[in-house]
Amino acid sequence: VLFRSNIGLVDDHAYSILDIKEINRIKLLKIHNPWGHFEWNGKWSDNDQISWTNEMKDKLNFKNKNNGCFWIEWNDFFKNFRNLYIFKEKSDENKYNISGNWIENKTCGGISENWIYNPKYKITFSNNNEKINLSMNLSQKDTRINGNGNWKYIYLDIIQNTKNDILRSRNSNNILKSIVINSRNISIDIDIDTSKGNIYLVPSLWEEGRTGSFYLDIFCKYNLEINELPNE
Repeated sequence: VLFRSNIGLVDDHAYSILDIKEINRIKLLKIHNPWGHFEWNGKWSDNDQISWTNEMKDKLNFKNKNNGCFWIEWNDFFKNFRNLYIFKEKSDENKYNISGNWIENKTCGGISENWIYNPKYKITFSNNNEKINLSMNLSQKDTRINGNGNWKYIYLDIIQNTKNDILRSRNSNNILKSIVINSRNISIDIDIDTSKGNIYLVPSLWEEGRTGSFYLDIFCKYNLEINELPNE
């Protein structure tokens, strides 16, 4: 996630680290912009005519291409990136994907009076009376490449009611956790006591009537049944 744009980097944008090398006591990171363009233009960038010797080019397989890949020195990386996320692949867990939309006059109830008209998902557990862990990743579509730069405020309510039902009034429900996101994505980790009933996920936008889309990945070592609930 970046906070400077005058040196070829995109504000509030996620990049991937492809490689880390230390040569002649110089620590360098190879970074990739998933858009395929917009690259760092400082020291060790493709256009740096001073730092790149023939020896360094050979050792790092340097290629001057506008492909979104670039090298950046260790200290410059930490000056220009404010967050570092480490992805842990959960190979031993089941992964469930939810892709949803807030549709005009159908599923965009906001977080107030018509909250119940947002997308709603029911999670049923195959192993009741146990404590399990759910890991989730909530994300928004990156639209800045098309000139749209502002993220939407998304609320995700994680609800568990002993009556195994979701109540019309948002505040009448037992909200285990309420997540607010105004960025590209956020990771969520929560422990669930399945003896206390099913789980309901309700993603909402702040304003009623506003449209958009979201993606929700759920990881769990146990089998889950996830169903979208219809609006009444």
